[in-house]
Formats: sequence, C-alpha cells, structure tokens
Amino acid sequence: MVPDDSAAPTIGNGTNELWVHALAAKVGGGLTYLHAVVPELIAQLEGRNVRLILLLPEDYEFEPLPWVSVYTMTAVSGSPVARIIFDQVLLPIWLAFRPRAALFCSGNFAPVAKPVATVVLVRNAIYFDKRDFLDRERWSRRLLLRLQGALIRMGARGCASVHFPSQYMRRTFESSRGPSAQRGRVNYYGIGRRFSDELSMQCPEREQGRPYRFLMVMNYTLQKNLSFVLRALAKAKAEGLQVRVTVTSKLANGPRVSRDWDRHFIASRELVESGHLELAGPLYGRELIDMYLASDGCLMPSFCESFAHPLVEAMSLGKPLICADRPFAREICGDGALYVDPERPEELVRLWWDWPAPLIDVRPRTRAELLRTFSWSAHVARLLDDLGVQPV
Repeated sequence: MVPDDSAAPTIGNGTNELWVHALAAKVGGGLTYLHAVVPELIAQLEGRNVRLILLLPEDYEFEPLPWVSVYTMTAVSGSPVARIIFDQVLLPIWLAFRPRAALFCSGNFAPVAKPVATVVLVRNAIYFDKRDFLDRERWSRRLLLRLQGALIRMGARGCASVHFPSQYMRRTFESSRGPSAQRGRVNYYGIGRRFSDELSMQCPEREQGRPYRFLMVMNYTLQKNLSFVLRALAKAKAEGLQVRVTVTSKLANGPRVSRDWDRHFIASRELVESGHLELAGPLYGRELIDMYLASDGCLMPSFCESFAHPLVEAMSLGKPLICADRPFAREICGDGALYVDPERPEELVRLWWDWPAPLIDVRPRTRAELLRTFSWSAHVARLLDDLGVQPV
C-alpha cells in the first residue's frame, strides 16, 4: 500500500543525522550535482551539531572531517536490481534504528516505506515525458523506464517534500499521475564556482578566417539529440559552409535506438575528416571552461531535459546559446538564447549561415542576475530548510 502524503513525517530540531543517498551520481548531471552540493552541505552544516552521512558510488575526495562519514557502494550503484533492493529494503531497515535521522535522496528514487523524514529530488524527465522522449525509445527500454517512473512516483508519496530542478520538471511529473503539488518545491540548481569566477569571463578573440566553432556539452544519450546536429552538419558541408561542432564525448557507447545510425552517418559523410565534427571526449574543470571560452557559441538541442547544467554554464561565461525550442530551455534561458525546432536541422543551418547577426535579438543575462537565480548556496539552504535543519 502506498503511504498517503498526509502521513509524511516531519523533521524538527531533534535531527542529528542527515543521510544523503547519492548512489546514482556516476556521470553527467548527477556527478555535476554531487560535486556542487557536497561542499555546500559541509559548509552550511558546520557547527549545527548534525552528522552528515554520504552514500556514494565511488570515493569522493575532500578533507576528512570528524562529523562526516562516507560509505562507498560501487556494487550497489552499478546494478539496477541491487539498487532497488538497497533502496526499498536495506536502507529503510538501516534507518529504522536511527529515529533522529533525516534522509535526502538526490537521484529520483526514495524508499516507499519511510522510517524517517525524507526529501527526494526528482531530477530526470525521461521517466515521464511521453511525447518528447518515451515514444522515441525502443519498446523494451520504454517499458523499463515506465516501471521505474512508477517506482519514483510511489517513493515520492509520503515525503516531507519533493524537490524539482525546474517548473517544467514539476509539471511533467505531476501530469504523469505523480503526487500532488502540496509538498512539491522547485529548487533551481546553481552555477559552479569555477564558472562564476569573474576571471573566467574573459573570452579570447576569434581568429579571423577560421570557421565558427560551436560546443555541445553532452553525454551520449538519446535525449541529447545528436542526430539532429549530425544532419545539420551534413547539410552545412553539402552547402560549403565551414562550421565546426565539438562534442564532449567519444561516442563509445550510446542509445541503441540511434547509435548505429549516428556512427554510420558520421563515417559516410566524413564529418570528422572534413573538420565539421570533433569528438573531444569528456571534459571537466579548467579544461571544460577553456573549451567553452574557445567556442563562438554553444548548442543544446535536447528535446528532453529537466534543467541542463550547460545552459547556465554557457550563460555565465557570456557564450551565445542555440537551444531546442522546448519548455525547459525557455524557462532557464528566457530571451537569453536563440531557439530552433529540434526536428528541423535546416533551422540550425540557417542560423549558422547568418552568424552572428541573429544574436541581435538575444538579451545576455548579467552575471549578477544569473547568480541571484541560480545559486548552489540557496539550493542547499532550501533543501536543509525542508529537512528541518535549522540555521545556527
């Protein structure tokens, strides 16, 4: 039986342990989130007499603190079956003996049975967006995602609060028969400290005569819509347009529904050999920032996202953005980006031909405006507020 929202436990000043379940944070946005939130949690919990217990898929490096414990569970994080057993059986039993604990689940799934007050972050739209994502997937993958979506909805019931990274994610979840909005809260992500550093705003001058360069920060998944960019590049090449797109992947793996087509298309059109496509592989830290700065613009053609960290990263560095005309991008960027239909690559090619003239219609977001809206400090403060961890 699914617990009713009215029976959700509340958290008070008696909380002395905060458990953070982040076993799903292995790649992409989950890893970006983990690396931003953990230092902020440590900073804001300092002196509050609350022990922080982190459940992580791999070692997380930071200076050891007597009030922070880390449990790495690589075997659990790497197996969906092991994760379900841990989430729904072992973790609730474990917490049943910690009555003064609170639990934050950062990766969509929360225990159905909740022995302690729980907050969950529902952060991935692919489980619930039928039109833009699920209907594109293979039937077997679609069935698995629907079952996982049902488990996410069950886990969200009875939570002290359910957090979402955007209004779009909240609407998508609730329209899929998710729990009502009374315990829901939109909690925008922040901008990484490296990206908000004033020094990183100094962009190098473009060399005269070279092709315009566009950066696509992505993991190779279906929703990133790489096929759209490949079709646009092939059209640009056929028309004699010199433009280059760098993607932060080697395309070693990828979505079964499209990866064979993508690889064949790249090879048959000689997109890498012609210099139109660069497979840079994963980039992090200073290396990623330098790649942003060396680019003339950034691409985010995804048809399904809940937030998309590269949007705020690009805006914080003053980089022009071309996004899919989808609600998530409109919500995060507003009039600070250009938009194209993610089903019509010719629209992207038209922007490339006219570049940079279309930017006259874009209002760049100021650094101060971005930091007011997208703050990791404010994100964690709202989280701690709903977990009942009181300010010092």
